[in-house]
Amino acid sequence: MKKKKKKLGKPTLPEGEKKVKVSFRTHPDNKKKLQEKADLSFGGNLSLYINYMLSDRTNREIELSNQGEKIDRSVFYSIAMELNKIGANLNQLTRKANMGHFVNDNLEKNLLELTSKKEELFGLLINHLDKNIPNT
Repeated sequence: MKKKKKKLGKPTLPEGEKKVKVSFRTHPDNKKKLQEKADLSFGGNLSLYINYMLSDRTNREIELSNQGEKIDRSVFYSIAMELNKIGANLNQLTRKANMGHFVNDNLEKNLLELTSKKEELFGLLINHLDKNIPNT
């Protein structure tokens, strides 16, 4: 008797859960605008941005804590991307400092500048959340 070979890889999704491709035509200027908004909010993923814009309003917010605080998904993604960039910059600075490329004065100046940028980012976020302006 032959044994069945075990299939490797991801299991196949049931028919109702598979993603389907949708395509449409638009003017190049419209595509450029859509891509710019996707770059800002979804790391350049146009499909995620279009799905977000087409989704119902109830799915547009992410709950931040168990206290019921919510934030718009696109704002959340934008903040996460900015924080990732700041973290990458800090890692690069730390790596260079550990290799002896900085004198203490330059490192301290750069860290203070990054800290002020981070505080500025959080200030903008708080203002945005206080105004409760939907992100378009």
